[in-house]
Amino acid sequence: MTDQSKKNPQPSSQDELPVGPAGVERLISANEHLALATLRAQQQADDADFRYRDLVEGLDAIVWEASSVPWRFTFVSQRAEKIIGYPLNQWMSMPEFVNQMVYPDDRVSVMRACESHAAASADFRLQFRMVCSNQQVLWVALIARYTNDSDHPGQYRGLLVNIEDSIRAETLQKLVTAQTGELVNQQDHLRALATELNLSEHRMRTKMATELHDHLAQMLALARLKLGQARHVRMVPGACLNYIEQSEDVLNQCLTYTRTLVAELSPPVLHEFGLPAVLTWLARQMRRYDLVVSCEFPPSDPWVISEDESVLLFQSARELLINVGKHANTGNALMRLEYKDNILRLSVQDEGRGCDPALLMNSDPSQASKFGLFSIRERMRALGGEFDMTSIPGKGTKTILMLPLPGHPAVAETPSYREKQALSRSRADTASSSSPIPPRGPQTVIKVLIVDDHVMLRESLHTMVDSHEHLHVIGEASNGVEALEGVRALHPDVVVMDINMPRMNGLEAAKLIKREFPRVGIVGLSIHDSEEMVETMAAAGISSYVTKDAAAKTLCPAIEVAFSQHIDESGPELNN
Repeated sequence: MTDQSKKNPQPSSQDELPVGPAGVERLISANEHLALATLRAQQQADDADFRYRDLVEGLDAIVWEASSVPWRFTFVSQRAEKIIGYPLNQWMSMPEFVNQMVYPDDRVSVMRACESHAAASADFRLQFRMVCSNQQVLWVALIARYTNDSDHPGQYRGLLVNIEDSIRAETLQKLVTAQTGELVNQQDHLRALATELNLSEHRMRTKMATELHDHLAQMLALARLKLGQARHVRMVPGACLNYIEQSEDVLNQCLTYTRTLVAELSPPVLHEFGLPAVLTWLARQMRRYDLVVSCEFPPSDPWVISEDESVLLFQSARELLINVGKHANTGNALMRLEYKDNILRLSVQDEGRGCDPALLMNSDPSQASKFGLFSIRERMRALGGEFDMTSIPGKGTKTILMLPLPGHPAVAETPSYREKQALSRSRADTASSSSPIPPRGPQTVIKVLIVDDHVMLRESLHTMVDSHEHLHVIGEASNGVEALEGVRALHPDVVVMDINMPRMNGLEAAKLIKREFPRVGIVGLSIHDSEEMVETMAAAGISSYVTKDAAAKTLCPAIEVAFSQHIDESGPELNN
């Protein structure tokens, strides 16, 4: 036997090969099963590989595999050529290629992050910019997971995702947010500027009204007073009396026009007596629009409101009432003032034809401005308040102005108008009982203090009062402070005092005088004639009220009435 035969012994026909037809059949069947199993396994492997590649290539991301030390790609999906643009062989054949693709400003930080995480065998995620083959800068997210299995020890696998759209959307969102904030700030600034412009206009109107009141109206009143004095001069020819009467009529018309003009420019009631009084005055003024306005106000005004806030509320209420008179097709309206939960609510309501609030409150100022609603809404927002409107066609409209006034005293803490009168009378009673005043005799001379800031008018009043035998002017003053000092020094029986004066007005001075000298009678003087004036003077303790243009006829009788009333235990009662 040769060596070759020893190394490769031939199989025994009896042991290795099937014998007979049955053995051959079994052998063929086994081979067929093996071939089919192998074919199925190959087919499944091919299907899995196809699905895997289809999944990988279908992702809008680059699937990659890389060794960590040194950092080098060992697999990159074909999607890389579509997203970045460089061929795949450059990714895997050039170790520095990836470093070169990173945007220069991000390069150092990206490589340091990859190295530090690889040293710690940790997963990580980065966002940075890459430079594509067409030199376009693209934002990407690198998602890396560390693997340490037996087949791939110390490797990273992950995704490189194009996040350019997300970054652009995020940047756009930040830009939109910033611009929105800027627009809101600009809107607030514009609203504040519009409010300031409105208030500046009102201040200018107030200044013009003050000039008319302090100069023109005073001069007209002085001329009227002089004519009234001339009428009583002896030996005046009858023809002259006729001319005097005609001149008085002309001056009265001038004074009436001046008062109307002053009220149109800036109602004195607003600055002298506050919001409820000017709203009451406004309700009466609406009669010129054939509109009867009913008012429901609380018996007291516990809120403390600035003049600017009062001005804006008054202007808004006036525009709302004018709207009712012009557009609601009704002759009645209700104006209500409420204070609850530190919120002042001013409402105007009618039962007219109504409207669609959505049309009137359109954000387009050109649609809303013709009714003034847009302007009113912006005014209230500038004050930190709100404006609400409800309307039903055919059933009327209700508008509410809401202004927060936190920290103001409760209603119960502020005395009402009647309580003020009772308090004034109580003080007068106490003072009268402690030092009774002797009754006036036939020869009693009434001592009078004249208070007015206009020198010529003050001198004319002085002359007119002194012309009566039982009246004697013992002093003069030009403002409320001097009036109080004059009462303390001269002890007059009656003070004749203008209401509108600098430093301290007549109302404040009257309150202080009545508090310290409750037995002194006070006669109020004013160019204006209104019910609000009468009521407010009564609350301040003023006994009588005389308009300057009628002073020649009514002042001296008013002084006598004031002197008589200040010893009456029933307390002062205003006479006009």
